[in-house]
Amino acid sequence: MKEKYKLSLAVGALLQPETCIIAKLYIANPNWNALREMVVNENLLHKTRISSTFRYFLEIKRRLSIAYPFELELVAREDPATPYVLFVLCCRYYGLLGDFVREVIQDKVSIGQDFIGMDDYYHFIESKRPVHPELDTLSSTSFEKIRQVIFKILKEVGMVNANKEYSIQRMTVPGYLVEQYKKADDLAALEYLLQRIGNK
Repeated sequence: MKEKYKLSLAVGALLQPETCIIAKLYIANPNWNALREMVVNENLLHKTRISSTFRYFLEIKRRLSIAYPFELELVAREDPATPYVLFVLCCRYYGLLGDFVREVIQDKVSIGQDFIGMDDYYHFIESKRPVHPELDTLSSTSFEKIRQVIFKILKEVGMVNANKEYSIQRMTVPGYLVEQYKKADDLAALEYLLQRIGNK
């Protein structure tokens, strides 16, 4: 059975400033419970409501919990590769996003197409419903929010042009990050970054 899509994707987008804060603190003291209390008590994420702080903290914890050590270190020191690492973590954790990038955007790039339309997105969603019935539990509002967040993430990482919406563009991914993923034999990460081995 396919692993269910995690539909909490609607919380934020890349969350780069917040994730860098938490990554630094976690490396200094890798205790999630203590870190949660500190983040909430000191409002380190600068949210107006405690409930928002909890929600953002939980999503960031989930993303960082599946990070390789080198990914965590890059994010903690706010390396230039940070946005790309955060993008890979989002794709890895939220299967809906990861599958969309690999099965739609990466494939378009592979055949020389440079435009992604709403029809592509909705067709992808419909193709996933039979194997991901959890998609049918979404309200129309939640469904639309997730779509907005997915395209916001794609814009934030530079995969689609923010001025010409849905035009796919090559990202300037640092070579050392690509090499780290090759060393980890993480083909999926390379595909998320449109760096599939063998691509021109």
